[in-house]
Amino acid sequence: MGRFSRLWMVFLLFSGMLIFGIDRGNISVASTTMMKDLHINAGVMGIIFSSFFWSYLFCNIPSGILADRYGPRKIYGIASALWAAATILTGAVSSFVALIGCRLGLGVGESAVFPINSKVANEYFPPERRATVMATAMAGYRLGLATCPMLIAAILVHWGWRTSFYLTGAASLAWALLWVLTFPRQKTVAGATARKMDRTVIRRMLSRRNTIAIVIIKFFCDYMAYLIVAWMPGYLVIERKFTILKMGVYASLPWIAGMVVPPLIGMFSDYLLARGYSKTTARKLPLVLCQVFAASIVILNWISAPSVVVGLLVFVVSLECAFSAMLWTIPPELARAGEAATLAGIMNTAGSLAGILSPMITGFLVVATGSFTVAFIVAGAANILSAVFTVFLLGRIESDEQSAATPQAAPAHA
Repeated sequence: MGRFSRLWMVFLLFSGMLIFGIDRGNISVASTTMMKDLHINAGVMGIIFSSFFWSYLFCNIPSGILADRYGPRKIYGIASALWAAATILTGAVSSFVALIGCRLGLGVGESAVFPINSKVANEYFPPERRATVMATAMAGYRLGLATCPMLIAAILVHWGWRTSFYLTGAASLAWALLWVLTFPRQKTVAGATARKMDRTVIRRMLSRRNTIAIVIIKFFCDYMAYLIVAWMPGYLVIERKFTILKMGVYASLPWIAGMVVPPLIGMFSDYLLARGYSKTTARKLPLVLCQVFAASIVILNWISAPSVVVGLLVFVVSLECAFSAMLWTIPPELARAGEAATLAGIMNTAGSLAGILSPMITGFLVVATGSFTVAFIVAGAANILSAVFTVFLLGRIESDEQSAATPQAAPAHA
């Protein structure tokens, strides 16, 4: 495969994640307006945020299996068309039940995204490029989340929240067509062939310590990530009293940083690998540093200056984004050939569980306490736990095949 083909593939992953980020963030930016229009409170809105993950949770592993069996081109095309339709239909809802239904459809469609990104990085790029590729794709997601507040806020003010869903859904349909028409059909670098997935394969994956580790790490990592995605715009409006347009500007800044920092961290990790450090060190060191420092979100509870609030959010979100991007490089490096998307789907299932709990718990904590104070303390604690499990539970980063090929150390008395 030529250099241009690989660059185009990276562009497709980046642009797909950009659209994905806008569609995922749309409802968060529109939430306060929707709450007034549909007569719902923060607790109910938390349930609506959470409902996306009810279907997303159960579809991650099937999406990964389908991608491994039928290839990323076909499955991503179908998935992106489905989430585009769900987004468009969201603009037409007038009841809580209909809104839940659209969120469930969106969850089904978007469940394929991360497993397929992981599969593409594994099968089309060499090991020393995978962290950079995944971080660049994730940067597209963050750019989508950065663009979303300003874009959706402007649409809200001029045309209302329903129009925002119509427009972003149409953009998703256009991208789905671009993906199907231009994504390469052949495999090259990894030369992997899809395996037939069955319960034995899943059981083997779940029997490995590192699989359990990334599942637990992903859950605690994503608890804070989904609090930020779902509630940062509402936090700035409800607690910090920003106007819709002011929120649109300042809620974008953390995601801009979240777009820039992950590729830098990914390149740093790949640099360590190229300099002779073990894959375990090159991946785990950036993970732990990012997550520990991102736990500083709790400091929001003791500052009042709006500029400092935004500055801290920029710092925290950029590190959280970098951690998430780095974590996505690990499933391809643990999986056997042809199984990367399945393992990524297993890991993302844990993230989906965090997505169910975090927005809903946050919403009810806000209703019960009148502020986001306790919610941020819980999120900071989750980050620390994620770092602890990265250090003490995640072992050597190598696939089953590499583990079997590694000679066992001789007994000390031999």
